[in-house]
Amino acid sequence: MKLLIDKAECDRQNIPMSLAMYLASLYHKEIITDVTFHDACNRGLMEYDGFDMFHHPINPKLTPKGIELVEGLFLNSEFRREGETRDRFDDLAVKLMELYPEGRKKGSSLNWRETEGVISQRLKSLMKNKDLKAKPFTDEEAIEATKRYVQSFNGDYQYMQVLKYFIIKKNLETGETSSQLLSWIKNKGEEATDVSWMDSVR
Repeated sequence: MKLLIDKAECDRQNIPMSLAMYLASLYHKEIITDVTFHDACNRGLMEYDGFDMFHHPINPKLTPKGIELVEGLFLNSEFRREGETRDRFDDLAVKLMELYPEGRKKGSSLNWRETEGVISQRLKSLMKNKDLKAKPFTDEEAIEATKRYVQSFNGDYQYMQVLKYFIIKKNLETGETSSQLLSWIKNKGEEATDVSWMDSVR
């Protein structure tokens, strides 16, 4: 059974997201307790600044690993059919990775390709763009656009974006996201520029 929770629907019914998640957990006969909290900490999925006088965690927040896990769970649940362990975006991720250089970007801690899971997740995040819901891009369009982008640097990759940011990148200060991949798909045969939009998914 898939559980897809729309925050807008929760807001419409005046149900806080925390309550929706708690009720969904109870629906599946899973009780959220201190054990849940410690499990999240032990897995490196969250961090906090200590405890208050009631032993509640102060400033709890997800770690990057936790953010990646949550986004992956929801995106995979949305885009994969029941019983599938792979989907279209997993296979497309592999093909796009093959077009990129191997190893780490010079002068950076970022890898050119990242992992298949990260790239697949980025592609799914990109598909949340409202313009793509009406007219999604094909695998062939994504592959062709990525190939043109990489080739445009003629082997000098100093200013080329790593693959995950080429697909979609979020400005952490403004929340605005941009996609060079979408730009290169839309502007085939022209000079590509960033296409930005506001989105709730990183």
